[in-house]
Amino acid sequence: MRTCARLSASRFAALIWAVVLVAILVAEIVLTFLAELPRHAKAAFEFRHPSWLDDAVYERLRARNLALCLADSDTRSTPIVPTANYGYFRLRDEGYTDADLDEWARVIREHEAGWEDTYVYFKHEDEGKGPELARQLMDRLGL
Repeated sequence: MRTCARLSASRFAALIWAVVLVAILVAEIVLTFLAELPRHAKAAFEFRHPSWLDDAVYERLRARNLALCLADSDTRSTPIVPTANYGYFRLRDEGYTDADLDEWARVIREHEAGWEDTYVYFKHEDEGKGPELARQLMDRLGL
């Protein structure tokens, strides 16, 4: 765990941690892991079980300036809860429409004043739509 924490701080802009295996919130796991991350590390946590989407977890992330990964797929969405001075989006729905991209652009614009950086990741390896969707979102954001 310590090696991963050092890598995240020294080599990457932001590192995503997907918490999949633990189905029920275990606060000690979160506290132990967060304590291992260097203070200046940018990391985002994608919690895939609803028990993790909790005010106590958000407060722990805020205390360390770590992002809640704002994830979206055809089966689940994370609440839009900023917890760091940067935002991290993981957009995985296979059927984003123009209206969906307009809404994501609105959400990003709404929060960007409080963020130094915004990271958006489209995961669409089956159809290879990620770059196209990223360009459409960037156009909506004027980038």
